[in-house]
Amino acid sequence: MRYLLPIGLLALSSLATHAGQAPQLLELWNETVCYVNNERIAKRDVEREIDPMIMAKLHGFRYQMVKAGKWDQAAQSEYHKALMPDFRRELRKLVRQRLMLQEAKEKEIEIDKVKYQQRLDQRIQSLRQHGILGKPGFTLPEIKKQMREYMRVEEFSRSLVTSLDLPNKPQVEAYYKEHQSQYMLPPMIKLRIIKINMVREKKPGQIGSRKSPLKIAEDLRKDVVDYGINFADLAREKSDDEETRPHGGLILGPDGKHFIDPKQNSLLWPQVRRLDTGSLAERTSDVFQLGQSWAILFLEERRPAGPAPLDTALFEKIQGVLTKEVFKSKEKEWFGEALQRSLILDGSPVPKPIPLAFFFPEDPAFARELEKKNGKNKGNGSSKE
Repeated sequence: MRYLLPIGLLALSSLATHAGQAPQLLELWNETVCYVNNERIAKRDVEREIDPMIMAKLHGFRYQMVKAGKWDQAAQSEYHKALMPDFRRELRKLVRQRLMLQEAKEKEIEIDKVKYQQRLDQRIQSLRQHGILGKPGFTLPEIKKQMREYMRVEEFSRSLVTSLDLPNKPQVEAYYKEHQSQYMLPPMIKLRIIKINMVREKKPGQIGSRKSPLKIAEDLRKDVVDYGINFADLAREKSDDEETRPHGGLILGPDGKHFIDPKQNSLLWPQVRRLDTGSLAERTSDVFQLGQSWAILFLEERRPAGPAPLDTALFEKIQGVLTKEVFKSKEKEWFGEALQRSLILDGSPVPKPIPLAFFFPEDPAFARELEKKNGKNKGNGSSKE
């Protein structure tokens, strides 16, 4: 049985069916979806780009329907309704990739051979885990060709952006000020801890202490509160907590920062909420049990709720966001121009041009402007003839 596709895929002009009407089905001629400057894109080429888990689920559905003798028009319609969002998205990406490859070859853009081998090995391992290595479309020669093409496309994409296009410091700072609401932090604290294990191992040659672990912890608290000994120094010397000891007992956040949201730690929060930022006694907790240890907390500093400081990590994060936007904008601009100077036809018996609107579903206004410009260009060409 041949595959049937909704006419919306092949016509690609309306991208929607009329309300209340069932989707029309059309044979996919010779498995051809479209042509890019006379280079054919087959249905298999597009499906290969879709997440293997999605395709496996769809194939499982089709297998069950065929096995039950229910692979009729209704089942096919359900199959393609589930397939089409991913299929259209990957088709758009594949057309863009083919155009990039064609131009990359013209510009003789090459790829890094070492990185190519590393990524090829990772791809082979992934396909092997999914059990599709060696199957049609996933043979070793095909995978090698695909990887070379993917990496050449990446190199071409990078060539569209110059160093002058990349975001500079003033642009990052301006973006930060404009979007500060996205980087708000709850009240944060700088917190240190000392842990004394309830069961302590004696090191070789070490004279054992007669003090109990609880007594050791209580004496350490007394050193801080009564004698003003620096908590961080005590943590480095006396704490049994290997994670915080190198940092003077400092509890680091998930991103390695010195301030944490205490409410995110349900074990420490009951103790932290009692601490104040006044005297040493008010900033130092009583000895309490934490798992298999006796623990003491020291509240070093509180930071009120507000925007995250524009430190190095946040600066680089915002710079990364802006850089992605630059690449996306440059690629979109190039893609629009490439589509106008290329011949993109559908796979029907009498191939027809695919409307530019199909390639920019997220920006209809941009597509209309391209269509308008494309019409003018054709008109200018006719007048010259």
